[in-house]
Amino acid sequence: MNWRAILKTDLGAWLFGGRRKRPSWQGPRYWRSGRRRKDLLKVIAQLASIVRANAPLAGGLQAAALDAPGSGMQAILERLHDTIEAGDSLSAAMRRLPRFFPSYYAELVEAGEHSGRLGESLDELADEVTRRMTLSQSVAGWLGYLFTVLFIQCLLALFTCTRTAPVFAQMLQEVGTRVPGKLQFLLDAGARFRYLAARPALLICLATAGIILAIPCKSIRGRSVIRHGLLAVGMLVPFLRGMVIKRDLCRVASVMEKLVRAGVPVDRALTSAMDLDIMPRHARGLERVRTSVRAGQSVYAAFESNMPSLPRAFSALVGLGERSGQLDEGFRRIADLYERDVAKAQRILIDTVMPLGVFGLGCISLIVTAGIFEFMTTILDWMM
Repeated sequence: MNWRAILKTDLGAWLFGGRRKRPSWQGPRYWRSGRRRKDLLKVIAQLASIVRANAPLAGGLQAAALDAPGSGMQAILERLHDTIEAGDSLSAAMRRLPRFFPSYYAELVEAGEHSGRLGESLDELADEVTRRMTLSQSVAGWLGYLFTVLFIQCLLALFTCTRTAPVFAQMLQEVGTRVPGKLQFLLDAGARFRYLAARPALLICLATAGIILAIPCKSIRGRSVIRHGLLAVGMLVPFLRGMVIKRDLCRVASVMEKLVRAGVPVDRALTSAMDLDIMPRHARGLERVRTSVRAGQSVYAAFESNMPSLPRAFSALVGLGERSGQLDEGFRRIADLYERDVAKAQRILIDTVMPLGVFGLGCISLIVTAGIFEFMTTILDWMM
């Protein structure tokens, strides 16, 4: 931006009394995607209950906002109520909250409003959120347990290196005995930790770097940057690369199936699929596919020409569904196929990581125990 543009915006507004137009509120910010999914499920469930009861949406949302469990969810319900009270539809109200509602939610709700199946559309969205939460919580539970035990074990080992090992070494020096090698290893580890702890400037720099790295994790355009960075590293491993690709394709196929079955045009369904939390390379590929579809190319040919790295099964099922006039059924089969594959890969990953974690815990315990045992044998040799 040059100096003239600056004068016309911020500095010009300050000098001449103008005001910058603030962007409208787009929904609460969440540090954890799990918390957002829980609130999303509660809001969708509230909307489905109001629709099934044939109650007015505005009145039902106003009553639900009074009993909302949190301030963020209450603000969402109030904003939906205000927008609908002003005369807009539920889908339009959802589009005004892109930070909370994925774009395909509004597309599916709009299709349900036009077809008279709004309740079924909301129930379908609630089932999808529940399924994703169940899958992620099962993996997070196992990994959380493993890292908690590993953290506690590291604290015990650190206490042994910094507090217990120096006392043992002092006892050996007082009796004139050489410190054994394994105990010396624990002493060196404790000395290195004290060296770092004695330099607050270094610790402050590390803490600042951690905070700076954690800020983008909040989201940029609704996507977790650090999580995508880790996924990009995981793409270097063949097994993890296959799991990440199938996870993204499963999400894309699931959204496409719902929107196409609801009567949403394919190009608009692809636009909604692009906004999913998927790898950027897949989002760019979907953008190219959308451009080809708008140019008159078939869906099968668009995927074949713009995303050649896709598995053959994906393109084959898309082509089969398109030729038979049941494109939504083709996407449904793709989603079911890859959902089973991803669940199987996650179970294999957990079954692999857990033994490795137990092995790591065993190595830490072995090092600490060996140092203490060598001290005891040295003391016994001196006494005899």
